[in-house]
Amino acid sequence: MLAVAALLPACGGGGSTASVNLPTASINYLQDAGLVVGSPTPPLRPTVAGSVRGDFMISPPLPPGLTINPDLGNIYGIPTEPAPTTIYTVTAASAEGRISTTVRFTVRDVIPKISYSPNSWNLTQNAPLAQNITPGNSGGVVVTWSVDRTLPAGLTFDTSNGTISGTPTASSPQTNYLVSATNSGGTSSATLTITVMAASGIGAAPRDGPHAHVQEFTAVAGKTAVVQSGNWLTVADRMNGTPLSNIEMPAGVRWWQLARDGSYFAAATDTRLIVWSRAGAVLFTRQANYSSASVFAAAHELRVAAGPAGSHVIETIAVPAGTAQLGANFPGSFRSWTENGEPLVE
Repeated sequence: MLAVAALLPACGGGGSTASVNLPTASINYLQDAGLVVGSPTPPLRPTVAGSVRGDFMISPPLPPGLTINPDLGNIYGIPTEPAPTTIYTVTAASAEGRISTTVRFTVRDVIPKISYSPNSWNLTQNAPLAQNITPGNSGGVVVTWSVDRTLPAGLTFDTSNGTISGTPTASSPQTNYLVSATNSGGTSSATLTITVMAASGIGAAPRDGPHAHVQEFTAVAGKTAVVQSGNWLTVADRMNGTPLSNIEMPAGVRWWQLARDGSYFAAATDTRLIVWSRAGAVLFTRQANYSSASVFAAAHELRVAAGPAGSHVIETIAVPAGTAQLGANFPGSFRSWTENGEPLVE
């Protein structure tokens, strides 16, 4: 009974009210989510606490292709264009009124995927490009183009599309150029190899004798590539590198020249003119002193100024026949040949 009596006061008197502490309503998103154009977006799901009741809204508007679920707050979809890093404000309804948070993300473009085909070019000095060197791209749209070093003189790199154009004005050794294309997704690079051969096709033998040192000389015309080393000419098909012939020039050669279409070679000593085919066969010789002549080696004919026929007349020699014809005498003195093989006089 004592025990019961002791408990009775606790059962009587005024009552008490129990309170429950509910968590404050809140929403949170993963930050710095990186999205990619054209790729389905795993839903950006908010972490929700407290009495959040839905009615999700977002500001500013989401990038095209993305949407927000008004009931759950999930951000999902397939973005259709790049968007810079942006902080978005998301609001939702709760028992305590509207609450807000922020979410930050970027929509990156697909990384470019560039290439050049062909990726190796053998060009000729002073010869305009037959076609521009233009890259292909199977990736995302390129925002900026760049090349890692200066192109050969006369060639221009277009920073808006990666195209190379122009006319090379000086010979240049084989060089690799790294072209890069960049957008918000990243950078893609391609290696392009360019060689510029000397254009004139004229090799100068020493005037102080056939045994003097002659530095290596390279000439290119049409489909023919020629390398002079000493008194030897090594001939190859420039398109595939196939060897065609090795020609030993006679002692006392003063100059040699490759035809503009690459079909033959001519060389002169103090006593004769010799013309060879690409295959190394002698097509004809003419006995005369052509050593100081100025020659334009056109397709199918040699045009000779200031040669044995005189300084006021052009001698035209048919190739491969070797027959010669003289033009009319002209006043003044021969100065040079134009790129099209016309004589300039003064």
